[in-house]
Amino acid sequence: MAVSEIIIMMLVYGGLFLYTARLSSSNNKIIFYGHYIFLIVLYCLISIAIWFIYKVNEVHINYHSGYEPISLTNKAIFTIVCFSIYNLILILVSKRLKRKSLVLKKVAALERKLEENK
Repeated sequence: MAVSEIIIMMLVYGGLFLYTARLSSSNNKIIFYGHYIFLIVLYCLISIAIWFIYKVNEVHINYHSGYEPISLTNKAIFTIVCFSIYNLILILVSKRLKRKSLVLKKVAALERKLEENK
């Protein structure tokens, strides 16, 4: 996979992750937790897909190359670990964005109260 393809996939996944993680509804906790369940399922599906892509590639090379058998397990594990680190970074960014939006909402509410009191 080319670097440009990986970057585009990271940007799309990161945007989807941040958009979904920032959604919150204080009135309906089921919807609030549903967003995080969606992100966990998405993470698991992508991790499983990464694992099987490497394993299928390994089996294909071993059956059809005629060379010594190879193992792509280390590359698969490295990719999943990097994907996990990327997810942790996205979680930290989403928490920071959520905190920043809460502060902005509080400031806007205080400004409205000050305007009403005038």
